[in-house]
Amino acid sequence: MTAEEAYFADSVKYTTALGTMYNTTQGVVGPTIATTADGWTAWVSHNVTTKTCAIYVGSTALLPASKEGAPACQ
Repeated sequence: MTAEEAYFADSVKYTTALGTMYNTTQGVVGPTIATTADGWTAWVSHNVTTKTCAIYVGSTALLPASKEGAPACQ
């Protein structure tokens, strides 16, 4: 998240090359990342657990995250 926000601060846009910014391990579902009017949302889960984790930047909350920039799992 920090790298993407630094990129935004420098260029006033979010990157379109998200696939190069993360690596997942076996069983990880996602991440699913979407842009919003003033930021972005992302969620990820794992096929061995029932937990889903989310984070958002901007005014569009994505449950279970309820505070901007703070990841949360449920």
